[in-house]
Amino acid sequence: MIEQEIVSPTEPKYEDVATISGTFDGETVTGFTRIEMVETGAADPVA
Repeated sequence: MIEQEIVSPTEPKYEDVATISGTFDGETVTGFTRIEMVETGAADPVA
């Protein structure tokens, strides 16, 4: 659902997601999301 919104790191309401979408290059997304997203509880959909 919000996957489409995450594409917009410029969105003010997605400030937290902005950092995550930026790392969604396919490199840092493995280690970054594992630590950061686990706090937000978004580690489930990511995995």
